[in-house]
Amino acid sequence: MSLTISTVTPPTNCHWKNAEHTEIGMDVLFDEIGRVIPFSTKSTATDPWAVTLWAQATTGAYGSIAAFSPVAITSAQLISYANAKAASLLQVTKPYNTSVGGGATFKSDATGVTIANLLALAQWGTANPAGTENWVANDGTVQTVTGAQIVDLASRVGTYAQQVYGVGLAAVIASINSGAYTSYAQIDGYSWP
Repeated sequence: MSLTISTVTPPTNCHWKNAEHTEIGMDVLFDEIGRVIPFSTKSTATDPWAVTLWAQATTGAYGSIAAFSPVAITSAQLISYANAKAASLLQVTKPYNTSVGGGATFKSDATGVTIANLLALAQWGTANPAGTENWVANDGTVQTVTGAQIVDLASRVGTYAQQVYGVGLAAVIASINSGAYTSYAQIDGYSWP
């Protein structure tokens, strides 16, 4: 489809769409469409109307071209990203060293499901500190755990989750709300537990 640029209403609102100045956005009235629409053209355009728009815009026929302005990330987007980051940290299986019953290392994630299971097992462990159960890590490793060890493991996993959410995520959200954090890179660069 060939488009004809209106000769009555020239393009307006010309602005660079990238920092490299290879794409220009503008509002254009095409005769075939009959209304002004947002349109962008590139320095590499091959369609005749796009080539014309590029040539005219870059020679000032439609006025000056506004500077490129990157789209700002909203606080809501940053907070959503921070929540996802915290959740991803809790999904990682990591070793926890217990300090009771001779000590042992158990692998666990710290997701809500795992913590709920650990809380239930910790109730059993409190009532049966010398009793044994099987602990199955996410990677399929099966270990025998005592009631006292499961209580300690539940406490350690819960403490880690609290550090991620109650300390780390809370600090990141405070930094977002204060305007100190304005990028995803700053969230990733935070010293998460």
